[in-house]
Amino acid sequence: MLGPRGHAWRLWTGTRISLAVLMAWAIGLGLPDDAAGLSVQPTVAELRARPGAALNGDFQVVNDTESPLHLRVEVEPLGPSVYARIPPAQWLSLSSHVVTLEPGQTLPVTYTIRVPQSAVGELAAEVVFVQDMPGGGLQVRFGTAVYVSIEDTEELSVEIGELHLDAGVHPVLRVPIMNRGNVHCRPEGHVGVVDDDGTVLARGTIVRGMPAFPGRVEHFDAPLTGGPFAAPGGYRLEVQLTCHTIAALPTQVSAMQPGTLDDAGHWQPTTTP
Repeated sequence: MLGPRGHAWRLWTGTRISLAVLMAWAIGLGLPDDAAGLSVQPTVAELRARPGAALNGDFQVVNDTESPLHLRVEVEPLGPSVYARIPPAQWLSLSSHVVTLEPGQTLPVTYTIRVPQSAVGELAAEVVFVQDMPGGGLQVRFGTAVYVSIEDTEELSVEIGELHLDAGVHPVLRVPIMNRGNVHCRPEGHVGVVDDDGTVLARGTIVRGMPAFPGRVEHFDAPLTGGPFAAPGGYRLEVQLTCHTIAALPTQVSAMQPGTLDDAGHWQPTTTP
């Protein structure tokens, strides 16, 4: 499960299992107690460098349990295919691929980055700390993302797609963001629901955290407070966002979507000719 600043716990049995399930097991439904006592800082490494540069840093791995932890450390590709053109093995290496921590111990795992001359936009990978559970077949995986923004090659072009209002018991405004650039960004900002008279009926916030990856559409949900606005009729959805990048080149985008709620509470956007 992806956390606000990076990647968090995954339980691996061939498929990913939700954090809620993991937490249930961690409190006594089958997952060993020591699986919940591993922490890694930072959870995300965001760096900037020129082609040909070399740089390094450390992940601090902490065992907060009363038992030794034996971990494998792996480098894996990070999701979007845009990052596949330069595989992590060509630019990211680790000081160790096996770590043993005694109870209460903290150890560094050093990463070294050598930026290829051909790199543009951004490099990205995931460093995964893997604990094999006794009995085999079950793993706990803690992933941390590593991004390297390539100086003077970054491009960011962000568009907001068709907005959607879920006017249920817990209303939410969903914002699709298309990132046509070559680096990820982290949007934050405000949304609102406005009636035909221009009165703001509800507001919400998109908190900076989750990334919008290059070449993809990502959906960001803003829980709404205020109302009532569930009565059938016309409304207008408004969004104002700032998209932050490693290169500190924020881009501001906004959108306005008129539409109606029908008698069943379903949102119908109004299309303009």
